[in-house]
Amino acid sequence: MNIPVYVQVGNLPSGLCFTTFQDLLNSFMGACSFSVQNGFAPVVLSPTQPAVNQQGAVWFQTDSLGNPIRAFVFANGQWISPNPRPPSSGERMIWTQSESALWSYDGGDGTCPNDWQSTGRTVITPTATTGAMWQVDGAFQFKFPLGYGTSGQSFPEFNGGNPDTVPVAASVTTAGQTGESRHYQSPYETSIHAHFVGRTGFADHTGSFNNDNDFTISIPSPVDNSFLPITATAGWRAGAASTGSPGQVPSCLDLASALNLVKNLNNGGGTTYQPTAGSNGAVASAPVSANTLPPFYSVAFASRTSRQYYTP
Repeated sequence: MNIPVYVQVGNLPSGLCFTTFQDLLNSFMGACSFSVQNGFAPVVLSPTQPAVNQQGAVWFQTDSLGNPIRAFVFANGQWISPNPRPPSSGERMIWTQSESALWSYDGGDGTCPNDWQSTGRTVITPTATTGAMWQVDGAFQFKFPLGYGTSGQSFPEFNGGNPDTVPVAASVTTAGQTGESRHYQSPYETSIHAHFVGRTGFADHTGSFNNDNDFTISIPSPVDNSFLPITATAGWRAGAASTGSPGQVPSCLDLASALNLVKNLNNGGGTTYQPTAGSNGAVASAPVSANTLPPFYSVAFASRTSRQYYTP
């Protein structure tokens, strides 16, 4: 690239006397001034800041081996270089290291720029030339990103049969759906199934054969998808040992409740009992939630702070 240089010729001093042609050439050159047109400036390649008399130049910072880092110009009393990522923009970056390491990344000074978890920590608000360049975006805390737009599926029992929509920058769909890490299954979410209630001919606790008071009841297993049979008679007392065969009350249903269920069925009461199970088949005191998280790798979603410029 050719850069035009403008030469302004001055006046030689009167009475000029020279003894060599070199002295004459030096006198000519000393009487001239040189300049370049606007838009051009000298460039300084150096790992250290240029001298004061070079602040009109472009400083291309290098490392100790001469490898380029970035270009600076001197403005408002200091050397600055703009970050190519716009400050406070909608751009987000995935970050896999610690939050404190993020504060020092990309020219940041390591200070905390925000309190996204509201823990009361000290915040140093970035300026145009100081503070962190990047910060954790708390809106993504324990959340997966999901592309906004309308679902390609619809279901007749949901949202009036209309597809659901995710608005821009939202954590709730237009139909009111949100995500959850664990889920309690409601009665409406169970699969279609049947509970078999039938009469048996097993002997009751008195040793007599009674077809009218004996029932076999199958309930869904809380451990797998099989059905657990309960064989009991209405005449059994709570806590009494079973004499029938199979006569095994599963551990997910206590004996007293099983007998009461059978007795009420025999008397037309129609009692409904929903078994719950804890560890090792023990009766649980509360519903058990199920995990809904897919395999994951935790990251932070980082956004640009309001800082605009790199400084050396």
